[in-house]
Amino acid sequence: MRATRILDLFINEQRNQKQADHLSRIKAMLAEYWRTVRAAAPIADTFDDYLRELQMTNEQYIMVIRHSLNKNRSKIFLRQSPSKININNYNIRLFHLHRANMNIQFMLDLLACIKYILSYINKANRNMSKLLRETIAEINNPGNITICK
Repeated sequence: MRATRILDLFINEQRNQKQADHLSRIKAMLAEYWRTVRAAAPIADTFDDYLRELQMTNEQYIMVIRHSLNKNRSKIFLRQSPSKININNYNIRLFHLHRANMNIQFMLDLLACIKYILSYINKANRNMSKLLRETIAEINNPGNITICK
């Protein structure tokens, strides 16, 4: 991306059949590009070089991304060169302090944020619950009389 942007889903009602066909062709072209060209050649250094290789305009590229987003979800796309596509988002100050892997993501949806935090907190509880179930099963096993004593 040339600049950091928040993109929303491109709603089907906002386009006509001609635009839908055009988007399908562009998506197919992108898939072919990543399947063949990128496997053999280095990734473009700048976003403009990348668009030239794809023979796309910036508007077409943005439209394809919007078309592929999940329903009812906005997403932040950070300014990043195509050659760094496999590098997670990070904060340079945190990186120098923490020196560990990080994948910083911006939360635009309060419910998604709550769901993420709760699932992260409960991840440890799932493992503990499994351990407790196994322990109770061992205690209740008649062949393990010494455990009960």
